Amino acid sequence: MNVTNEQEFWAFMAKLSAEQDRRHAQLARTNAQTDEKIKALVEQIARTDEQLAKTDAQLAKTDAQLAKTDAKLNKVAKLFGDVNNNRGEEAEEFFFHSLRKHPQIGGIQFDTVHRNLSGSKGKISDEFDLVLVNGDALALVEVKTKAHIKLIDQILERKIPRLKTLFPAFKHYKIYAGIASLVTYPELVEKITEQGLFLLTQQGKHLEIINPPLQHF
Repeated sequence: MNVTNEQEFWAFMAKLSAEQDRRHAQLARTNAQTDEKIKALVEQIARTDEQLAKTDAQLAKTDAQLAKTDAKLNKVAKLFGDVNNNRGEEAEEFFFHSLRKHPQIGGIQFDTVHRNLSGSKGKISDEFDLVLVNGDALALVEVKTKAHIKLIDQILERKIPRLKTLFPAFKHYKIYAGIASLVTYPELVEKITEQGLFLLTQQGKHLEIINPPLQHF
């Protein structure tokens, strides 16, 4: 800009000073707004941190409660498992001692009673709860407190074939198979009868056999 006289010079300087003041004021307002935003952001972060701290504390409390619950459930599961194991052992004890005292099933007399007979050959291994043997026949008995109906198929499809494989001496024996169960129910009795197995159960202090005469496999 060309200044032709002193009056115009001072007018120009006044205008320039006013423009600078305006810009400084605008910059001050912008800085103030920025400071407010930063302050609000800091406060929001502080509130978020506080909320996260509360959440972490609540999660820690929940984890502690879950740990206590898991411990209680494990204790109950162990207790329940111990009870089931004890009942299973009691059932096996009852049938084993009853058959050892009177080794007879369905009118067939046996010489020996073997408990938890196990064998292994290659990749095949199995254990058989009770096996009664005489000169040419054996009775395979699987013992349960309350037998599941699926056990019948397991005996026919797995237990009998494996017994013959693991104990070749029994390969040509007449093999009778059945279930000893303290608790029975109609569906179990019906399928056992259909498949030609026998069922031993407790009648007072004695054994009761269901589905005579015996069928061998």
